[in-house]
Amino acid sequence: IEFSLIPYKGGSLALTDVMGGQISAMMSVMSTSAPHVKAVRLVGLGITRATAVALLTHDPKLDDPGLLVALRSPAFYVGALGSRGNTATRKERLALFDLSPAELERLHGPVGLRIGSKTPPEIAVAILAEMTAVRHGVALETVGIKSLDKTATQVVCS
Repeated sequence: IEFSLIPYKGGSLALTDVMGGQISAMMSVMSTSAPHVKAVRLVGLGITRATAVALLTHDPKLDDPGLLVALRSPAFYVGALGSRGNTATRKERLALFDLSPAELERLHGPVGLRIGSKTPPEIAVAILAEMTAVRHGVALETVGIKSLDKTATQVVCS
């Protein structure tokens, strides 16, 4: 899928263009587009508690609008590719859009567990591993740490 960023001064202008066929898609909060989705003039793609969102473009013009929507959503996981430095800069940028500290804290970045991934398939495994840990409530700082307690009875994989 190829995306192009078209900056708008407001959601209503973008909504007018998507409904008029000038652009094929937009990212918005549901309050803006809900009446049009209910009237079947637009197709909405919802984010639920069962949704994981990972932005992979390395382009803030494309990632940031998606993150603004995802961080305010009930998605169980929200992450984006990038270095620790890029993640810190991204959080500073997103904070300018009135995201709460709790919403900003939900952002996983750099996305994926640190398993030495180099190739795209390995990076995908690292991202899915982190998503799985988050989904099951596993504290990320404990992932990969084997218990030294020989009497432990916890099942590692189930």
